[in-house]
Amino acid sequence: MNIRYEKTKIKILAWSIEDWVDLFFFSSIIEEYHRYKSLETLKNATFNFIKDILQKDLMKAGDLMPNNTFSPWNMPVDEIVAKIKSKWDNLNREIHPQEIVWFDITEKGKKEFEYLDNLPELKKERINYYIRICEGGQKAAEEMVSRLTNGVELIKSDNLKKFKVYKLSDDTYISYRQESKFKITVIDIHFSEINKTLQFQYRE
Repeated sequence: MNIRYEKTKIKILAWSIEDWVDLFFFSSIIEEYHRYKSLETLKNATFNFIKDILQKDLMKAGDLMPNNTFSPWNMPVDEIVAKIKSKWDNLNREIHPQEIVWFDITEKGKKEFEYLDNLPELKKERINYYIRICEGGQKAAEEMVSRLTNGVELIKSDNLKKFKVYKLSDDTYISYRQESKFKITVIDIHFSEINKTLQFQYRE
């Protein structure tokens, strides 16, 4: 068993049970466990990981639609990977949260997570340390985003999909989505310096 690979996989699957995951988050988890020295190496590792996980039908790649639904890409896996690679290469900059492609877990992926979660070697790879449940729903989330992002650069916004992405001077990203996978308003904070993401779920 490739422990680093399986740790990467279980964490991505665990997060995708809670919410859809984007390419930025996907690649950041790979970087967390492998610490590649170059962007090209990280990108190639991400493409290979995506190809493997799609071929095994553990996840689906697709788009998030304005009505807060996931729309899978109905094309061969090699074409999906080539599409992601082309879009990422054409950015000519670092990738930001909530762009290019999203991923959703399949029923087979949920079973794979349950299997991995019972292995002694992977027991400590929990994500509950990175998720906080907050009260107050959408209103409380918007108030928190307003406080956190006062004077901060807004780098991405979509009124139809109801999300915003901010970038701080230390490369920390703050992402706000009015509706996540389970209709919960969420704030994701990615700390680039330590390559960790916290998610705050605001429930009514």
